[in-house]
Amino acid sequence: MTNISTNTKYDAKEKSYKLISEEKNILSTVDGEFTNSIRFDGKSYWAYDYQGFPIIKSMKNVLFSDSILRDDLVWMKKGDENLSQRFKVKMEEIQRNDKKLREKNSKIVKK
Repeated sequence: MTNISTNTKYDAKEKSYKLISEEKNILSTVDGEFTNSIRFDGKSYWAYDYQGFPIIKSMKNVLFSDSILRDDLVWMKKGDENLSQRFKVKMEEIQRNDKKLREKNSKIVKK
């Protein structure tokens, strides 16, 4: 286990860091878990159940290769599920064919 500072030591029994010396200057106390929450000096700065994340806004100008421009997604947003499904099947067929070509070419290169 790595100490988070020269003034702490990991306590395996309690699964937490403990101060080695109370006499050294303490800048801040930190507690929490990276999968749950983190607090500095008792004030919570992040919590798993926190609902205040910023709303992600879509960009006006995106690259042609951006996934939001996929034909199947575009038609799904427009409400045409049949056309969306046809584009999705077409895309998957292209991907399967590309995979076969990559596998075929990798066998040629290995020889």
